[in-house]
Amino acid sequence: MNGQEDTDALARQARRLETACTIIHSVHTSLSLDRMVEGIVENLVEVGGFAGAEITLEATFDDFYLKHAARAGALEDAALVRRVGVFIRGTEIGTLATCAPSAGVADDLAELLEFVLPTLLMGIEHAVSYAEVLDYRRSLEVKVAERTAQLSEATAQLAQSLEDVREAKAARDRFFANINHELRTPLSIITFAAGAIEMRIGAALDGQARSSLGVIHDASRKLLRLVDELLLLAAGQESKLRLHTEPTDLVALVAQLEVAWRPAAEAAGLALAAAAPPSLIANVDPTAIERVATNLISNAVKYTPRGGRVDLDLSLTPGIRLSVLDTGPGISPELAGRLFERYERGEEQHDKAGTGIGLALVKQLVEGHGGTVSFHARPAGGSELRVELPAHLVTDARPRRRESSPEPTQRRPATAAHKTVLEPPAYSQGTIVVAEDDVTLAGMVGRMLAAHYTVAIVHDGTSALAAVEEHQPQLLITDVDMPGMDGIELARRFRKLTGDRLAPVIILSAVVDLATRVAGLEAGAIDYVTKPFDPLELEHRVRAQFRMRDLAVRLHRAEQLTSLGVLTAGLAHELRNPANGIINALQPLRERLPREAHADPAVCALMEVVDECAKQIAFLSSQLLGFRQEAQPALRPAPLRDLLKRAITLSARSLEEVDVRVDLADDLTIACAPPLLVQAFTNLIENAAQAAGAGGWIRIAAARAHGMITIEVADSGPGVPLDLRERIFEPFFTTKAPGSGTGLGLPIARDVVQRHRGVLEVRARDAKAVFVVELPEIS
Repeated sequence: MNGQEDTDALARQARRLETACTIIHSVHTSLSLDRMVEGIVENLVEVGGFAGAEITLEATFDDFYLKHAARAGALEDAALVRRVGVFIRGTEIGTLATCAPSAGVADDLAELLEFVLPTLLMGIEHAVSYAEVLDYRRSLEVKVAERTAQLSEATAQLAQSLEDVREAKAARDRFFANINHELRTPLSIITFAAGAIEMRIGAALDGQARSSLGVIHDASRKLLRLVDELLLLAAGQESKLRLHTEPTDLVALVAQLEVAWRPAAEAAGLALAAAAPPSLIANVDPTAIERVATNLISNAVKYTPRGGRVDLDLSLTPGIRLSVLDTGPGISPELAGRLFERYERGEEQHDKAGTGIGLALVKQLVEGHGGTVSFHARPAGGSELRVELPAHLVTDARPRRRESSPEPTQRRPATAAHKTVLEPPAYSQGTIVVAEDDVTLAGMVGRMLAAHYTVAIVHDGTSALAAVEEHQPQLLITDVDMPGMDGIELARRFRKLTGDRLAPVIILSAVVDLATRVAGLEAGAIDYVTKPFDPLELEHRVRAQFRMRDLAVRLHRAEQLTSLGVLTAGLAHELRNPANGIINALQPLRERLPREAHADPAVCALMEVVDECAKQIAFLSSQLLGFRQEAQPALRPAPLRDLLKRAITLSARSLEEVDVRVDLADDLTIACAPPLLVQAFTNLIENAAQAAGAGGWIRIAAARAHGMITIEVADSGPGVPLDLRERIFEPFFTTKAPGSGTGLGLPIARDVVQRHRGVLEVRARDAKAVFVVELPEIS
């Protein structure tokens, strides 16, 4: 009997091990938590002999959340149900419930479960770890994708920024190259002519004439040096500044500065005084030190209120100290820390003319001497700008006489499918492309708009795209449903093709659903006209879009001119004073020339050269200053014929070999500031004459339409390429050879016209360029 019991016990033990092995094996067949949990409960029922089994899991590990449940069989008899906790990493994450089929086998099944439970828990833990790894990998992939997108966006932004910097640098380099030549050439001629006059008749001149000639020569030399320094500094090339040191009488220099600045100080209601030791000779660059002192005195005079005082103090400490002291409002601590940096100006200085490079130039020139410049607040109020130079510059050598050495003159070598184009009977107010597949409707719309505009009519999207590329319109009117390409895609490509972000798009369609309207607006359309429509409504919408485009163009130009005007106006202010010195010295020099000098053709020619070149510099300064004239000009009625006649007279030299054709009505009157408008017309006429060339022609015509007076200046030249029709109005942009222009004429002309509430743009007609000015007529 005992032998039989042992046999039965061994048999039960074998079945238990076999069952446990099967269950454990099923746990290791998969790392998926879902499949593992389902496999455990199924094997406990099917292999282990349980009536039912259920696992529920729910837990959070760091950022990973899991929730799983699986059930097999039934858990009906609560007395036979046994529940155990599922623990991994010391934390209970759920329960395992089993139900024996009867009380007789409950103990055996409990032993089985106890035997396999550690392995089951280990399997669940491995599956949870695997699920965590999968979740981390997915989140890591998302983060990598997000970071990659961010890096790609940052790379694109950086590339665009670099491109913007390159374009800005190219524009700056063009400006400085042009302005350098335009200033250096007449200055070199003036210097050369002054030297030639002195060599030819210097012995015959009296003291006053010799002094006037010296003023011309000194002002030219200083102005030439100033041009070089300012342009180097403004172009960010201050390391190229060169000093030419020599023994210099600083006491005499301070005395000269006091005399030179006294009239300006008195005009500003200020007292000016200078103090210096009996003698102080130093090895310095006299022009540089004079420029340093001039900038410091200029700032003091400019910002000190009336009734104040400016002092220029030179002392030996044992180094050299040159201080400019004032009783002005002082400088804020915030500005004082960056006072000598380029383009730095305080809030209170924005209404004062200047470039913001004067004190930066002072710093560079002082440091070039091995010295320092600093700001000190005065205890009683006001400022002290102090220049300190090293003691080793002091010398006992006698100052040597500064000889003139004339600079040599520098010379530089000078297709679409069917398309209909309708022209207005008088003057075109712009170009429009009409894309409409209904031939009759397209013709009606085109003929209505052609009363005032140039209209290109096409009947499919592909042809419309070709017409846009050919005509570069200022407005697109398009249907939605068209062959080849729909109006939505055409609108999307329109601005990219023309490069004109301000050109409006009007969608003209019978499609009225909201989705199509939204798609059109997202593609770039700014107006939507539903068929059928009132022709008068469409005409007024077109006019309104042209007016809004013109306003946007004006605002864009005003922003451009304002930003560039800060530098150009300040540069012109710096140039104007020495140029005026040359002009003012000419008349005294003429009056004191000996009689035989007046009869000498060479002397007379040289004097005329000096006069003409000085006026050329003054004219360039006035052009540069034009960028700061933001106020609205005072207007008065003036006959258009008189204004154009005066402009033609001023352009006479440019028109010597050009046939001028004029077609004007006699009764055209406009409200204007005549000098400004004459300057604008002169710029346009001279530009047309240069384009036409010798043997060519220009045509000037004017007419009245819809309360506006339209003036056209056309020429026989090669025209303006489509991609340059807006760029030619950018300040300092020019297609001429280096030294042949500043790129200011057309921008200033447009600025003048816009300040008269008008429009200036270039349009094409018969493959020729036509500059069109539209101004309001006096009502």
